[in-house]
Amino acid sequence: MTGLRKRASCGSDDNLSEQLYISFVDSLLVDGKSVFFSALSVTGIEIVAAIAAKSLFLCELSTSQLIVCAIRLFFMQLHARKVPSANIEIARKQEFMFAIGAVSSLAALSLWTLAAFWVTDNGFVWLLGATMTIAYVFGMLTRNFAIYRGITMQLIAAFVPLSAALIIAGGW
Repeated sequence: MTGLRKRASCGSDDNLSEQLYISFVDSLLVDGKSVFFSALSVTGIEIVAAIAAKSLFLCELSTSQLIVCAIRLFFMQLHARKVPSANIEIARKQEFMFAIGAVSSLAALSLWTLAAFWVTDNGFVWLLGATMTIAYVFGMLTRNFAIYRGITMQLIAAFVPLSAALIIAGGW
C-alpha cells in the first residue's frame, strides 16, 4: 500500500497520500494552455506598455516571457510523455521543476516591471507593470497553492524587483 502512505518531507504539514500528490503534480505539468496563454497575455500587455512609453528596450525585453514559456512548455511536454509519474521521487522532482518554471516566468515579469520603472517616468506603464506583477503573483499563488517549495521563491522573485522599482519611482 505504498500509494496510500502519507508523503513525508514535502515541506508541508498536509496529509496527502502519495497517490493524490502524484496526480496533483502530474496535472500541473501537463496544463500547457494556461502557461502559454498567460505568457501571451503578459507579453501583449508589456508590448502595449512599451509602445506607450516609446521604448524599444522594453519592447525587446518583453520577449523574455515568451522565451521562458517556450522552455517551460518543452519540459512540460517531456513530462507529459511519462504521466502518471512512476513514484513519489519523480513527482517531487517534477514539482521542483514546475516551481522553477513558475518562478522564472514571474521573475521575467517583475524584472520587466523594474526595467519599466528604470527607463521611463510614464505613470501608465508603471501602473500596468505593477498591477500585472501583483496580479500574476496572486494568480500563481491560488493556482499553485500546494507547491510549497515554490511559494517563497515566487514571492522573492516578484516583490524584490517590484520593491526596487517603487524605490526608484518614489525614493526611500
